[in-house]
Amino acid sequence: MDFKLHGKKLLGDSFIYGLSGIITSFIGVFLIPLYTSVFNPEDYGIIALLSSLQTIVTIIIIFGMDNSFAVWYWDKPTEEGKGIAASNWFFFL
Repeated sequence: MDFKLHGKKLLGDSFIYGLSGIITSFIGVFLIPLYTSVFNPEDYGIIALLSSLQTIVTIIIIFGMDNSFAVWYWDKPTEEGKGIAASNWFFFL
């Protein structure tokens, strides 16, 4: 493939990913009236605490795992060992 074709494909893919992010943001904005009618202020506090806890737990669980799997993958001499390392890496994604 030539450079122009790669550039067009990159721009098209970037547009799709950018558009999906914008759509997700708009959905969140449009759901605000629903959230405010369903949840009371105490519920927002609980949701915020659980969200913060989930973020911290995720960081602790994944703490350097992606890098260690990459090193472990290249240390395996056989294709079977590399397959096991790759499947473990995909499990943590």
